[in-house]
Amino acid sequence: MKKVSFLLLVFSFFVSAFAQPSMEGKTYLYKRVMIVENGVKSPKDDDAHYITFTFKGCHESDKDGFDAKHGFVDYTKDENNLHCYYGSCFYGKAHYYFSNDYMRLNVQINENLVYVYQREPSGKTTAKLRGAYPETNGGGGVVVVPTPMIDIGGGTSGGSSNSNRSSYIKCRSCNGTGNCQSCKGKGHSSIWGEKYQECMGCNGSGRCTVCYGTGRIVSY
Repeated sequence: MKKVSFLLLVFSFFVSAFAQPSMEGKTYLYKRVMIVENGVKSPKDDDAHYITFTFKGCHESDKDGFDAKHGFVDYTKDENNLHCYYGSCFYGKAHYYFSNDYMRLNVQINENLVYVYQREPSGKTTAKLRGAYPETNGGGGVVVVPTPMIDIGGGTSGGSSNSNRSSYIKCRSCNGTGNCQSCKGKGHSSIWGEKYQECMGCNGSGRCTVCYGTGRIVSY
């Protein structure tokens, strides 16, 4: 009986940690509505693209779910009422934080830069749709993509109103310390007393990989 209970516990943990039965195989359109740089919000309406979900994570795609070849973002865990992902996308390596209902998405490029997206339930958008594949036009292939440039519209120095400031919540992964929980911020682990090995949890940086060492994440 104990063995059966243990197997059921392991199975339920695996399902809750890795499976996404409600999202697997679904494709949704997301539109960028804001850029948050150094805590300053800048409204945007300049990019829309499809995201298709699989058992292991998600990837950018066309409307039919075919891979856009921009990489794959792995599902990692649920935390702070967010669905957390990390991997390669159009912008390079990034953290994806989906709201509980998957209607909002924060793409965290680094500790100072976040792209905020919202889902377009109607499948239509006012933003420019990012082309997933080369489109033949007069014999030439053209990939239509937005240039990922930052335009804060006046900069971030001086005169910014508090209403344009984003709010933050304490990162629960590191409890606000900013330190990697595997190595406690040391960047390495001790083997046989004197020999050290680079921490695999943070690749030797010593920083929390969820909040990039800041101890906080942008709230919705």
